[in-house]
Amino acid sequence: MAEVTFAKQFLAQLDSRPSKLSSDWVTDARQLPAQPIYSLPKPSVPFPAPSHAAASSTQAAAAPSGASSTPDITVTLKPLRGAPTTLPPVSASTASIYDLKALCGKQTGYAPDKIKILWERRPVADSKTLGEVLGDAAQGKTEVELGVMFVGQPTATPGVAGSGSGSEAPAADAAKDETPVAQGQSGADVLKTPQFWRDLEGWMLQRVRDEAVGKDAVEVWKKAWAARGP
Repeated sequence: MAEVTFAKQFLAQLDSRPSKLSSDWVTDARQLPAQPIYSLPKPSVPFPAPSHAAASSTQAAAAPSGASSTPDITVTLKPLRGAPTTLPPVSASTASIYDLKALCGKQTGYAPDKIKILWERRPVADSKTLGEVLGDAAQGKTEVELGVMFVGQPTATPGVAGSGSGSEAPAADAAKDETPVAQGQSGADVLKTPQFWRDLEGWMLQRVRDEAVGKDAVEVWKKAWAARGP
C-alpha cells in the first residue's frame, strides 16, 4: 500500500505542473535549422521518348484477334478550300490520326505537324485512333469524311515525300542547307496577299474551333486593315 500511495502522490505532483508544450503550440518554420534538399539521382539509362510509330504498333499488338476482320475505311479529308484528299483504306481500330496525317502528307507535300485533322469542326489528338474519334459513327461504314486544315506551305513535292531511300536523305538535307534563303515579301506587302489571310483564317479556326466565328473575326480584321489606308 505504501508504494501505491507514493505513486499517487508523485502523479498528483506531476499533474499540478504545467506541460512544456500546449496542444495548440506551433513553431516558426524560419527558426528551424536549415536542411539540404535531397534530389534523386539521374537514371543511368535514359527513358526512351515515346513515338507515334511505337504507339501505333502497341495498339496494333493490343488489338483483339477479331480486329483483323474489321472492314477497312476509306478516309476523305476535305479542306475549307480546294479539292479533297482521299486516303488509302485503313483499319479504324489500329490507324491513328498521326497515320492519317502521314498518308495525307505523302499526297499533298505537307509535313504531318503542319496538318490539322478535324472531326465535327474540332481538332483531334494524334494519339487517338480513327475508331476512337468516330465512335459509333464508324459502325458499318466503309467511307468517312473528315475535315483538314493546312498550316503554311507544302515542304515537299506531292507524291515524293518519304519515297527516297535512307542514303539519299543526308544528301537532300545537305543540299537544303546549301540553298540560299529566299527573299520574299515583308512588312505591309505580306498583308496584301491572299495567302496571308488564308493562313490567318486557318490559325483562327484552330484557336476558336468554330468555323463561323473564325471567318467573322478574319473579315473584321481584314476590313479594319483595309480601312486604315495605305
